[in-house]
Amino acid sequence: MSRSISLFLFCQPHKEAVSLFDDHSWTSPAGGWISPARGVWKQLPQGVYLEPVSGAERVAELRGLILVTSNANDSGVAYFNYLGDAGTWTMVA
Repeated sequence: MSRSISLFLFCQPHKEAVSLFDDHSWTSPAGGWISPARGVWKQLPQGVYLEPVSGAERVAELRGLILVTSNANDSGVAYFNYLGDAGTWTMVA
């Protein structure tokens, strides 16, 4: 099973889709503004963190996203450390 999230970055003109899978992997379409396009996710008390497989700097911090209690249309703030910018996340399904 996967969960689908839409990410919006304030400095980008379009949203980016991310799928979170039960095995704690995540993917995003290649060629988008999220780089890398796959990695691992961690659920922490403050939200979900997207990390590259290499374990290098976090790709995104999805603040307030608690997967076990999230519903479609839930949303919150997203921080993209590697880009030095912020945006929003929205649970799609």
